Amino acid sequence: MMQWLIDICVEKILDEIGIPPVYIHRGDPDAWDFLKGAFTRDLNWYPLDLSSIVPAGASAVNLRCFSFTSIVNPYIMFARHAVIHGYNLHSHDTPISGLGSNSTFTIGIDPDRLIQYAMADAGIIAVDLLVCGWWL
Repeated sequence: MMQWLIDICVEKILDEIGIPPVYIHRGDPDAWDFLKGAFTRDLNWYPLDLSSIVPAGASAVNLRCFSFTSIVNPYIMFARHAVIHGYNLHSHDTPISGLGSNSTFTIGIDPDRLIQYAMADAGIIAVDLLVCGWWL
């Protein structure tokens, strides 16, 4: 009955803001994308290139991190590439030593499909990272 009004509103919204991002689930990968050896672990920030996994045009990624540590809360952090302030980032926490810890989180990516990470070497027995999906 009022479909014409709904159609006009939707058209106006799409004209004003464009099509909103759509989440693309990666599917069922059969292995982690990055293992402990792929990460430099010296407390400095390093870029992590996701371009072999994430398509061009993506604005953010959904990541899963697993760690197994011998100490509580070793330094494992992820952020959008070139973020210089420590507020808008993900800190992967391990609340109990000797117990595996998982986290799933969203990080914005730049046009080159880079994120950045920083982690310590002390206490990290395993750290694995998987790209679960992305927003286009």
